[in-house]
Amino acid sequence: MLITVDNPYFIIASLFPTRQTGVMAYGSMFAGPWELGYDAYVSNGRAPFAFDDNRGFGGRLHASYEDPGKLTLKLGASFLTDRARDWVADTKPDSPEPDVHATWAFRDYIAGGDMSLDVGKTRLRAEAMVVRVIYDQGARPEIVPGMYEVDAWRTSAYVLAAHRMNFLNMEPFILGATLYGPFFGTDTLLQIGGGLNFYITPDVTLRTQVR
Repeated sequence: MLITVDNPYFIIASLFPTRQTGVMAYGSMFAGPWELGYDAYVSNGRAPFAFDDNRGFGGRLHASYEDPGKLTLKLGASFLTDRARDWVADTKPDSPEPDVHATWAFRDYIAGGDMSLDVGKTRLRAEAMVVRVIYDQGARPEIVPGMYEVDAWRTSAYVLAAHRMNFLNMEPFILGATLYGPFFGTDTLLQIGGGLNFYITPDVTLRTQVR
């Protein structure tokens, strides 16, 4: 269930693709009180469309333990590697065929971990991610203000704690997050904030947040 109003840094900054199109296999099994599972997929990766035969390969391993009404713990690890490039078609008056080429192209390697812990009415959430981006020779873009530097490590993490109260069915929460670019002219963003949620009915929730 969504706790905050806005998304974590790594989603806003698209460190991990929020949408992919492809084929996925998944499954799970029980080992005592634990449920263990996996997801494995082949997709278009970071590119919005499959312009070529390059594909993204990723997956996720997860484990969960639940003691109803007392404790729920979920752990996960995700990974993805893919290639991304742009395609430009230059037309010329003296040629019937356009000149199709890429102005930038790179491969990235993404790894992340996540934790979800519910103890009674207290909820803890944490995620961390690291991305390595390597541009092709001769296909590095020019750096402009506000853009990531090329061939850089990028990391992001956040920690969230929330507690559901009986008084007015309120849930206060606090949040800390970080994003390391490096960006042009700076390298790190830090966020500290919190909010208050009101669960008015099972179908109606009012969420507030400051940061």
